[in-house]
Amino acid sequence: MGTASSESVHPDVGRIGENRGRALLFVLHTSPFSPHGGTEFHVRDLVEALALDRVVVAYPAGRELVAAEVFRGDVKAPVFYSFALSNSPDLVCIDNPEITRLVQHWIELFGISGCHIHHLKSWPISLGRVLSQANIPYLYSNHDYYAVCPNWNLFDYDLIRSCECSWEGKLDAGCLPAFTSRVGLISSMDLTALRYAHRQAFREFISSAAAVVFPSETARRRVLEALPLELGRTHVVEHGTDIRLHAERLPPGTNLRVAAVGGVAGSLKGNRNYRELVLRTSELPVEWHFFGADKLPGLEDKRLDPRKVRFHERYRREEIADLLAEQGIDLCVILPSSDETFSYVLSEAWAAGIPVLVNGKGALSERVNNVGAGVVVNSIDEAFQWLQRFCSDRADIQALAEKARAVSQPSNAQNAEVYLRLYRSTDALETETKREPLKEGAFRELVARKVAVDPGLPAEEAAPEYQRSGWYPKFLEIKRYIPSAIRLAGRRILVLLEDGKRKLRGERINGISYQIIDLRFLKKRGRFSIYQSAGTAPGVLFDIKPFRPESVRAVHVRLAISRQGKARLRWMHSFDEDFADAKSTQVTLPGGRRVRDYRFDLSTESVGRFWRAGPEIIKLRLDLSIDGTIEIGPIEFEVP
Repeated sequence: MGTASSESVHPDVGRIGENRGRALLFVLHTSPFSPHGGTEFHVRDLVEALALDRVVVAYPAGRELVAAEVFRGDVKAPVFYSFALSNSPDLVCIDNPEITRLVQHWIELFGISGCHIHHLKSWPISLGRVLSQANIPYLYSNHDYYAVCPNWNLFDYDLIRSCECSWEGKLDAGCLPAFTSRVGLISSMDLTALRYAHRQAFREFISSAAAVVFPSETARRRVLEALPLELGRTHVVEHGTDIRLHAERLPPGTNLRVAAVGGVAGSLKGNRNYRELVLRTSELPVEWHFFGADKLPGLEDKRLDPRKVRFHERYRREEIADLLAEQGIDLCVILPSSDETFSYVLSEAWAAGIPVLVNGKGALSERVNNVGAGVVVNSIDEAFQWLQRFCSDRADIQALAEKARAVSQPSNAQNAEVYLRLYRSTDALETETKREPLKEGAFRELVARKVAVDPGLPAEEAAPEYQRSGWYPKFLEIKRYIPSAIRLAGRRILVLLEDGKRKLRGERINGISYQIIDLRFLKKRGRFSIYQSAGTAPGVLFDIKPFRPESVRAVHVRLAISRQGKARLRWMHSFDEDFADAKSTQVTLPGGRRVRDYRFDLSTESVGRFWRAGPEIIKLRLDLSIDGTIEIGPIEFEVP
């Protein structure tokens, strides 16, 4: 093949190639970069507090995997890379060779030194074996009970109660049929077979983990009951929190102000418990506040005083302590129907200096009993009796409030220090980061795979560009003092301005850049470039972003040549392969110096099966079997 030169300057590649020392890989189930929070916020907080030179955060997004590089803990400016998959992975997955091959590739591409797996949903459990064979130490954090059962909350949706996950007698599907009827299809496997395969896969996965982490002693004890795991490789590390109280607390009122925080409208979080307690206290001077829920099933048709049952709008996690204080909340009630491994709501209540009443599911009783800043009840009757007592005499709840204000919770920085020691003790994090130049092939792949927007977020959730401006942190300091109507209007104006800028940029970079091979540039004429053949294998290598083959049915190229010849379009499905005749299609060029539109049909049966032989098209090359002058115009994709 001849030498190549660039027809256009490569666009700005941002921070690709920055600090090519070794990196820690974080494995998650969903994106942690949502501007509105989300289930993975604990990982975002940890990555930010660690402030390592470079980490790679990986998570599935439909039919692709996303790898995001975060530099020095700057979670507001990750660099996203997209890797296409042939199919969306099963929610519960025992093995997936396509994904494990990608992770093996990432070890080299991103320079992975160790891995911290936070969630394995939609990831193959065989990932542990792959990392172990590659000598990559990995830690696993049990944020739920997925290590015990595919039903990661151990909640029986038929019985509306925690599932004991019993394996006595003949193996059956357990509570999985009820679970799948609620969450949908989790695997293509038979549920009984899945339950057994999942347990066996986790036995192997846990046995090779360098460390297994739990947020509470209760969670550790429950997993140890199900899986053989040496106690010395387990660690209890409570989640950190940086939520702090800033607002003035509303003075106590005539009514006892009680709050329920989070998604309590669902059966998992105990909607029946809250409904019953609200109805039981309707004659008491109790005022209920629900934060994060806009209704409670079963209360809609009840005649309740709207002044005594209030539903507040969705809240931002960092604001919840202030919101609770501003409403003068006296007590937070936490009554889930499933066993908690930790409970962030409990941390949020104590951050606001508010005592709690909990039903002791999972880690709730452990945490409350450790500090005494609340009461643990065994039934709704007992909960009602405590509320009755607090209404008649505020002395007890005031004593609990003093203990709540004295609770010391680990910060995210303190939490990160614990993890740093764990990473170093397991060799997951190299103590000395070696700087090495990024290889040319890796650099080109990262350039091609880099995307501007997080593929793991809905378009409406993507953070606007203005949030990266220098003035934005100062705005956040005064945000709460600006009326919401003015804030929303300002946001709309800024987003509209951004859309206009994007359109202008798109017009300037219209078309696909390319590199010429064995061609000598002569001159430019409109949208065409004129070349002279300068070797035995002239051609054009197009710079494209990887795309799915089914999204293109034909490629159009405008050419004018002085002599008769042939043109062959070649493609690659992987950065690891070479161009080959099998993955190509050819057209005849009649010559005559007339500009023609040549269509390479990729939808025929004979060509299409090779075109669609991989999940994505990585590279395109146009080989020209001609001699003399060649005019090359734009390349266009024809969509189905």
